[in-house]
Amino acid sequence: MSQGQGQGGGSIIAQLIGLLLNLLKSFQSAPAQPSEPSTPGEPSQPATPETPVDLGKLESLSPRVLLIVYNPVVDSASGKKLLSAVSWFNNPDELIAGYVQDLAAVSNGLVNYKVVETVEDTTFAAKDNGYVFQGADFVSAYTTRQPLDGNMVDYGAILAKYNIVQRVANNELDEVWLMGYPNAGFYESTMGGRGAFWCNGPVLPNTEKCPRRFVVMGFNFERGIGEMEEAFGHRTESIMEQVYHGKTESANLWHRFIQYEQKNSGEANDGWMHYAPNSVQDYDWGNLTPVQSCADDWYQFPNLPNPPIYRTMTANDWGNGDIRKHHTWWFKHLPKVEGVTDSVANNWWKYAVDPNNVSVGRRTGMIADPEPKLYLHPWGSMPHHQ
Repeated sequence: MSQGQGQGGGSIIAQLIGLLLNLLKSFQSAPAQPSEPSTPGEPSQPATPETPVDLGKLESLSPRVLLIVYNPVVDSASGKKLLSAVSWFNNPDELIAGYVQDLAAVSNGLVNYKVVETVEDTTFAAKDNGYVFQGADFVSAYTTRQPLDGNMVDYGAILAKYNIVQRVANNELDEVWLMGYPNAGFYESTMGGRGAFWCNGPVLPNTEKCPRRFVVMGFNFERGIGEMEEAFGHRTESIMEQVYHGKTESANLWHRFIQYEQKNSGEANDGWMHYAPNSVQDYDWGNLTPVQSCADDWYQFPNLPNPPIYRTMTANDWGNGDIRKHHTWWFKHLPKVEGVTDSVANNWWKYAVDPNNVSVGRRTGMIADPEPKLYLHPWGSMPHHQ
């Protein structure tokens, strides 16, 4: 190559570099483009905000609850309501009081639910297929053990009737409790709001405009406090699966917590709602077969002993088959101390109670198979809902 050619090539390169620098400056100085306008009358839909970095501060929680008690009129002539017509139903006030007290006790006072409003709804809630129970027909069918409609309730109608999405968005409420009759069609728990995920029930549709996630619990006054706590336990399982999803098994402390002998031979920890450390089938909380379990190691979390400290345990340790005693035993072991381990707070209650503390950047997992479990019903079995 001649000297002249080399100089010409250098000039061209210098010109190209200059053009690139000018182009870069134009991009840096250009004004930001406005976002695409939303449909008239609709608010814009910002992305789900990132969950802030957890510093592990131990703080008490006082969620505000809207309680809706379904006590429909079953005799229009006399005005008689369902709770008066069926003598063996439990008192909703006593159920709620016991549930709130138990959760406060097992969380060492960290969780103090506040029912800020109670509404008595004297109608039967419409099902998602439009069906509505009729008073006398419902009482007759229920008391004679005849089949009742098993479809789910119309959640959209409930949310609209009580303006729930807007009230949560306005920071007036944190969650909703539905207390109703058998076959009302309530999921034990379900979640709505922007970034909502599976919570032992599908995400509530048409709630994504709400900037805060919220849980709707479904209770049944045919049942007791133990069943209410089981609903909260399954909610906890779903939420903790989301918290730990993506962690390798060695780092997935949640999966270690729920280990039980039948599935993890020789490595039983605390089990989960349906399975005590020695259970061999669902609801086998009364199994007296001895098992070596390190369940009590979790009282030392996050300083779990290494190697684990196993001791002989039986149903005597968790209530000999009593549903409420087993569940309170399980909840007492749930971590509730300050600090952070592998980016997860050492207080797991903050996630179980407030799903807004959970990162939703990962796909939700499930504790077991995705098929709905069956709960025992006075005259057969029913899906995993109230």
